[in-house]
Amino acid sequence: LKPDPPEEYSGHANVREFVTFMEDASDYVREGGVERKYRVRKVSRYLTGGAKEWYISRVQDRVKEWSLRQFFTALYNHCFPVTFRSEQREKLSRAYQGNQSVRQHAMRLEELFNSIGISESKDRALKLWESLNTDIQQGLWNKDLAPETATYDEI
Repeated sequence: LKPDPPEEYSGHANVREFVTFMEDASDYVREGGVERKYRVRKVSRYLTGGAKEWYISRVQDRVKEWSLRQFFTALYNHCFPVTFRSEQREKLSRAYQGNQSVRQHAMRLEELFNSIGISESKDRALKLWESLNTDIQQGLWNKDLAPETATYDEI
């Protein structure tokens, strides 16, 4: 089975587009059996616009020295404003369920977690719990769950 190539990424500062590109490109080269030292070069074929210009000026001459992780981190830092993470952290600190369903709220939190780089499951679970409406929190307590011990999936 031949792996599907990623959609092109232009360098637009959109977290969903960036994360999708990063995940799809990583899967593409890994599933395609591309040697590690050639992965960044292979992925670069799917860059356009400002992302491609950045690659040509910063990476191309030493492409074999770059790991995919280093490449995606540097690409992110190039495409997103310096203040982006702090702005996303502020949005996360103000995020509460309100009138959203739990599912909608959890999806919004996931987007914020991904944009900031929060991967620790305990941090995610605690934020989800603390940002839910009090009646839902009470229901969780009634099911013998606690914010410090409940997993994200349990919540």
